[in-house]
Amino acid sequence: MSQKKEHELIRDAFTRFQANYQSANGHKLTQAVFAQEHVKVTPGYVSSVLRGDDYLNLEAGLRWATELGVTLDEISPRLAMQLELSRSGVPLVEHTTFKRVKVITEDDVVDWIKALSKGKAFKVDEYMHLNCPHSDETYALTCATKAMEPEIKAGSTVFVDCKTELEIDSQYALWKDDSVVYGTAQGDGLFKFENSQYPNPIFSLDKGDFVIGKIIARITYG
Repeated sequence: MSQKKEHELIRDAFTRFQANYQSANGHKLTQAVFAQEHVKVTPGYVSSVLRGDDYLNLEAGLRWATELGVTLDEISPRLAMQLELSRSGVPLVEHTTFKRVKVITEDDVVDWIKALSKGKAFKVDEYMHLNCPHSDETYALTCATKAMEPEIKAGSTVFVDCKTELEIDSQYALWKDDSVVYGTAQGDGLFKFENSQYPNPIFSLDKGDFVIGKIIARITYG
């Protein structure tokens, strides 16, 4: 999910909270009061978050979700994923050098693949934050296929690190037949679609196909 989308979720939740507050109390809740009496931060920080100029960290996200009466996932799937990773024992790297990852849109894919195949850098207009260890060549893509369901649902955001080694039973983004697909490494150059309803789930890479990178995290919506 992009930074813009996350802040839209936060603003929507805040607007609903304001409406409920006014209905219950007869007057409008200001950003300053919300900042000082609810989330215990400066009014400037609340304004910055609501404008989309600043991010919530995990601690702040949990506090905001509690005060707004929503789940963490409703205002930040990014932080919900971070919380899930921390509970599963994955160390969080709050100050890693490479917190930002490049977002690859559907329109970017072909040019991005061309740049990857030539070892060239690819410029993007949009970024996401990923608070788990990753290299500077990590990208966020939207999974457009059901081939990996139920493990990776269509519409999920997958984070793909292009500086990783191939490991059996790990999941990878692949360039195959002029499109991005996803599969689980089986060894001997073979990959597998996890969706049991897919015909011929075991496949190999042909000439012109290649491994883009390892899926190191994902966000599932809905």
